[in-house]
Amino acid sequence: MLNTLSLTLKIISLKTPFMSNNKLALMAMLESIEKIQRFTSDLSSWEDLKNDEETFDACLMNFVIIGESVLRLDVQFIETNNQIEWNKIRGFRNFDCTRLFWNRYRGSLGYYSKQNP
Repeated sequence: MLNTLSLTLKIISLKTPFMSNNKLALMAMLESIEKIQRFTSDLSSWEDLKNDEETFDACLMNFVIIGESVLRLDVQFIETNNQIEWNKIRGFRNFDCTRLFWNRYRGSLGYYSKQNP
């Protein structure tokens, strides 16, 4: 999925005016995708990622950056490039990243996790 998104973003980026807000947002998304791929290249399963705290945190942060970058795109740009499901990308940041964080760290949040099961 990230490979397809990365390729599509690169193609769109080539057609986007130099250093526009849209271009900067696309560059941030591409950089985050490349980081996630690099960070996880040696991992073979979800369990490997979940058990590697630094890699998990780094990947999660980059998914947040991707979602935040979508918020910086102009409405007209999103409508013109509707082959990408921008709402799903933003939604992953808003819902899934929070859920992943909570599931990963719930047991280590101590007092708070006992008060809010």
